[in-house]
Amino acid sequence: MRVSLCASTSAAITMLLAGCAHQMPQSMDLVRADLAIAQAELQEAGQYAPAQLSEAQLKLQRAREAAAVGNRAAAAQLAEEALVAAQLAQVEADRARIEQLVEMAIRDSEARRQQQARREGLR
Repeated sequence: MRVSLCASTSAAITMLLAGCAHQMPQSMDLVRADLAIAQAELQEAGQYAPAQLSEAQLKLQRAREAAAVGNRAAAAQLAEEALVAAQLAQVEADRARIEQLVEMAIRDSEARRQQQARREGLR
C-alpha cells in the first residue's frame, strides 16, 4: 500500500509538472498549493475532509484568476491559503483514518475478550 501510494504520488507530481510546462508561467506558490491539493486527494481527503479539500480547490482557483490578471499579491496570498487548507485536509484525512483504525482495534480486542471468556466458561 505504501509503495503504491508513493508511486501514485510520484505520477501525480510528474503529471502536474508536465502540465505546468504547457501553461503560462506560474509562481511557485501556485505550484506548491497545487501539489498539496494533489497530495490531499491521494490521501482520500475528498472522502474524509471534503470541506477542507473544496476550500483549498476554491482558493487555488481564485489564486489562478488573480495571477491571470496580474494581481501577484492576491495570487500569492490565496495560494498560501489554498496550501494551508490542503494541508488541513490531509491532517483531517489522517485523523479520520486513525480514528477508524482505533475503533477497529477496540472492536477486535472486545471480540477476542468475549471469545476468551466463552472458552473459559466451557471449561
